[in-house]
Amino acid sequence: MLSTVRSAAVRRVAARGPESTDRALQGVRQIKLVAAQNSTTSLARFTFSLKRTYSVVGRIPKPTVGTSTVLKPKVKEKKVAAKKSVKKPIEKSIKRKVAKKPVVKKPVKKPVKKLVKKPVKNPVKKPVKKVLTDKQKATAARRKASLKVKALKATALSLPKQGAFSPWMVYVAENVKERPQGALGLTKELGAKFRSLSQSDSEYYKQVAVQNRVDYKAAYETFVASQDPEVIRRANIARRALRTLAPKGSWPPIRDPRAPKRPTSSWMIYSTDRHASGDVKDIPFFKVAAHLRKEFLALDPSERQVYDDRAAASKAQYIEKFKEVYKRDPPFLSKTVATAGSSL
Repeated sequence: MLSTVRSAAVRRVAARGPESTDRALQGVRQIKLVAAQNSTTSLARFTFSLKRTYSVVGRIPKPTVGTSTVLKPKVKEKKVAAKKSVKKPIEKSIKRKVAKKPVVKKPVKKPVKKLVKKPVKNPVKKPVKKVLTDKQKATAARRKASLKVKALKATALSLPKQGAFSPWMVYVAENVKERPQGALGLTKELGAKFRSLSQSDSEYYKQVAVQNRVDYKAAYETFVASQDPEVIRRANIARRALRTLAPKGSWPPIRDPRAPKRPTSSWMIYSTDRHASGDVKDIPFFKVAAHLRKEFLALDPSERQVYDDRAAASKAQYIEKFKEVYKRDPPFLSKTVATAGSSL
């Protein structure tokens, strides 16, 4: 019976695997000891204990009452080292350098401008010119002339107020002040009284007239000096035009000592020299000009050249003085340069 139990235990242990083999051998040794000490009646109880031993790993059954068992020290279990998984070396992919193909730049297309249709404008009707009558044309011409005269007067400048320069004018001015209603119809009366004045009174009016002239001359010079030479030059041009457009007024030229004297021609130089010589004093005045003109045209080229050189020197002096005063070239010189440039 013991052999049957032993063989069954061995088979059971073998079926469990390598870990349970050591325990099975321990159990066999223990059975031999128990069989020697215990009787047959306790075999069944031992068999049950053996089954518990195999069912619970590492657990030793407690000894039953009335039996003596010798316990051996517990054998430590051997741990089986787990097999390390060997990693296969990863084959690195060898990158081959591939020659890059040259990048061909595609031609950039220029943006095509979109043609924008211009809005069609409606044709603007030209205003029909109003046909003026002769009366309307005359009125428009007068208005235009009036505006031109007004502009010229503004350019012409206003000279200092001129006083009475003669004793008679001084006498009339004083008597008119005493009669606010005016001197109309008093000319004869005042003329008779002026002629009957005493010598002392006449001398008084003469002195007043002389003083008025002196005062006016000082005021005139101060006025001219306060103006720019170019302003005076333009004022004289305007005054020349006003003498035609507004003849009722008095528009004498403004005398500016800074202005250069105009150049003298060769003919004028010859005429001046002949008058100064006194050779033409016996010739009638209205025939002198024609006589001198014939003489000038009949001069030899060498004699004529003398007067031409003097005229050229006068012109050069005028140009130099003009530039000094007005800070620019004279008008005739500018026109000559412009004409020469346009002909090139």
